Amino acid sequence: MSANLKLIGTAGGSVSLQVNDALTTDETFKFNGADVNGTVLTGADLTAVNIIGANPAATLWQDGSITGSSDNGTFTKHVNGNLECEHVKTTSSDITGGSGSIFQQVVNGTNLYPIVFISVPTVTKTLGTPAATLCWLGGINTANAETVTAWGGFCLMSSVSRTTGNYEVAYTAKGRWK
Repeated sequence: MSANLKLIGTAGGSVSLQVNDALTTDETFKFNGADVNGTVLTGADLTAVNIIGANPAATLWQDGSITGSSDNGTFTKHVNGNLECEHVKTTSSDITGGSGSIFQQVVNGTNLYPIVFISVPTVTKTLGTPAATLCWLGGINTANAETVTAWGGFCLMSSVSRTTGNYEVAYTAKGRWK
């Protein structure tokens, strides 16, 4: 798949590009051609990105991609329609539910992405807590599965029962925004 960029205008030091791809209607992006570090979006331009969560921020890059963030994580909207989101969440939880010789705790909650996907993305979750905690992620949490707006719950597992600990769980979601 490829996209064609077409120069559609210049005015006052700004350049407008039109992205033509075979997937959707053409997208037009405007940026300050003199700024090689990208243009920080504000006002209506920032609102148009549709960021979910508090403290939204976004930058439009010269290749047409948009990077940004909110309290829900970071994202990259690629010109070809691909979307990647990442976030690290710290959760406090007991791991005391026994199942044979393994202890587990299902952790649900609202874990919103910073941007909506057009279909359920592929999500990878990892435990970022130091290895000294001797626990891992496992199991499938079908009651709180991934959607186009949120990454699902997870299951903390341990070989020993543990009272409240802090665990960092990171996700990477890959899908499409158009």
